[in-house]
Amino acid sequence: SSKVMDVFIKAAEYMEMPVRRSDDEPLQKLFVAVRSELNLDLKNIRTEQAKFWKQHPSLVKMELLIQAHLTRESFALTPALVKDYRHMLELAPRLLEELVKIALLPRSPNGFGWLRPAIGVVELSQSIIQVF
Repeated sequence: SSKVMDVFIKAAEYMEMPVRRSDDEPLQKLFVAVRSELNLDLKNIRTEQAKFWKQHPSLVKMELLIQAHLTRESFALTPALVKDYRHMLELAPRLLEELVKIALLPRSPNGFGWLRPAIGVVELSQSIIQVF
């Protein structure tokens, strides 16, 4: 689910990822390649694109790198972005595991967790790991 992806890419470890000036052009190209996966409202595509690029640069970079992975577009990355991409993938299993733990924390006196978010995390985990 896109809510799970939103939480996942906002992990502190990802937000600390450096964004270099040299990343600008390759990220623009990557955006074009994965744009259809970004849940942008096509009726307001200009506004949506502007909103996407106004986010924190690390957020933009992470979302594009994850989408590159999920859509198998990672072959087009520059050497510098490949390094960040690999780092993102190294961190992913632990971060996803922590998201599952959070989703499964008891939320009620009966000890029930949040099933839908937990399933969303598991589905995202499977998507990321299957592409390896």
